[in-house]
Amino acid sequence: MAHEDPVDALFGLPPEDFTAARDALAKRLRAEGHAEAARTVRQLRRPSVAAWAVDQLARAAPEDLQRLLDTGDDLRRSQRAALSGAGGGRLREATARRRALLAELTERAAGLLTDAGRSPDPHRAAIAGTLEAATVDDEAADLVRSGRLSRELPPPSGFGDLTGLTLVPDAPAADADADADAADDDAEAADAQIAEAADADPADAAPAAADSAGAASEEADGHRAAASRAGDPDTAVEPGAPRQAPETAREQKEARKRAAEQERERVARVAAEEEAAAARDRADVAEAAAAGAEEEATTARGRADAAVEAVRDLERRLSEARREREEAERTAVASESSAYRARRAAVEAAERARAAATRSRPTKPADPR
Repeated sequence: MAHEDPVDALFGLPPEDFTAARDALAKRLRAEGHAEAARTVRQLRRPSVAAWAVDQLARAAPEDLQRLLDTGDDLRRSQRAALSGAGGGRLREATARRRALLAELTERAAGLLTDAGRSPDPHRAAIAGTLEAATVDDEAADLVRSGRLSRELPPPSGFGDLTGLTLVPDAPAADADADADAADDDAEAADAQIAEAADADPADAAPAAADSAGAASEEADGHRAAASRAGDPDTAVEPGAPRQAPETAREQKEARKRAAEQERERVARVAAEEEAAAARDRADVAEAAAAGAEEEATTARGRADAAVEAVRDLERRLSEARREREEAERTAVASESSAYRARRAAVEAAERARAAATRSRPTKPADPR
């Protein structure tokens, strides 16, 4: 059975036991002649509660944590492809996968805090922000994966590194047909949403679903037009328009460029909406954490007030005890004085009695001889 690395063992301890165990390990390493290792250990800092929860998650569920980190890689690839004009279908899927895993592992880390006898509510936002940061930054991912995190990480403020994006080459007709089919699927899904919304609340939900269906239908028409132009320039038509004269190669290229730019803008809007939703999720977690912290603060204030009242009661009792002691001391002094006077009077009486006895004795006559 392999022995656990002593530093890993340190980060597996409850935070309140960390400092003493760290100092003991540094002292042992120094005694064994490992001065440099001892200095390194001595510089380790006690983990915050949120960081400790993430560390324990890395120890308890490394495979699940790696799945979350992998969703970050998938999301970055999807963002790059989408913003370069290659289609944004995978972006929503990758974002949804990351969000679901992020929520799941945040709850698991919170459960570890509960198991350790700590309230997780004040630390949920910091845990979620740390896990999210690990999905967008490789260095953060390494820190979280190591299980040796001392402080929580700040949550990401954007989509990560998207520099160096360029438009992808013009897609062949088969790819455009595939995009059109996907848009048709989106339109059908939107129609289904209209039906569901109509059953639930037609006045509120159906108009929004109808807008989605219309947008999807227009997108499908645009993809079909692009497919038509890519496959046969002489027969290319705009969506819903009568047959037009053949376009020149330059016009086709410009049209495809405009279509790619429009797709890129659309995908950027989708990404922004997803990021806004994630920000709202973080805000909800932060609000819940604030509510939990306020509740704990109220409880702590109640305990503090009770402690203050208990101290005051003890002070009153102590003051009463001091008065009683002083009274007892005065009584004892008075008693000692009375006893002294009684003893003195007894001595004097005994002396007088002896003197009287001496005077009352008869005098013997002198011997005539």
